[in-house]
Amino acid sequence: MSGVTRKAGGFAVAVAAWLALSVVLASATSTTDSDDHYKPASTLIKAKSTKTVATAASGITLTCTNSTTSGKTPATGLGVFATSAPKFNDGYTSTGAAKPCTDSAGGTDVITTSGTWRVGFIDAAGDETVSEPNTGDRLKIVIPQGGAVDHNSFGCVITLAPSAAFTLVGAYNDISKVTFNVKNVPASVSGPSFCSPGTSTGSFQAVYTLSPGLSDAS
Repeated sequence: MSGVTRKAGGFAVAVAAWLALSVVLASATSTTDSDDHYKPASTLIKAKSTKTVATAASGITLTCTNSTTSGKTPATGLGVFATSAPKFNDGYTSTGAAKPCTDSAGGTDVITTSGTWRVGFIDAAGDETVSEPNTGDRLKIVIPQGGAVDHNSFGCVITLAPSAAFTLVGAYNDISKVTFNVKNVPASVSGPSFCSPGTSTGSFQAVYTLSPGLSDAS
């Protein structure tokens, strides 16, 4: 049982980290260039990742091969805009059912998301005289409290951002790709004792592609 405990506990940390990914976008306005706006404005932007990987300190990894979300950019400014609650799975069966994600401990995971997920742009400081697209811009995600819950095949339940909304920041190439390398993602774990109930943190890596591409413009 001790081996199972180590696997489940480490796995829970990995799940917590992966859930944070999740995803893709952000909730912040530009701290510079107050006249900037999204390009394109008033447009539905779709985001997709074909591989998200979370790794626990124990070395256990959790992988999802399909993660999607979308949201419509505002008509003016670089303000926050809402996105759909993201989906996390391993694709779909011929009947349209979502396939669960998998982990290196031999388990599977069904992820549910809810609440208002928000996105925004963080413009690079001091780039007023630099042509767009440029380097240094970022996208930031605000995950609502309890906005993602994982039920894994071990019987453990992992809730992301259990106490308050949590913000993730990813590097953006100002064209179409946002890269996340996030540490200290908070989560709570419940279930049998071998799940190591309590709070945990983990790390997460993923690359999302936006369609159409998104940038800021003056």
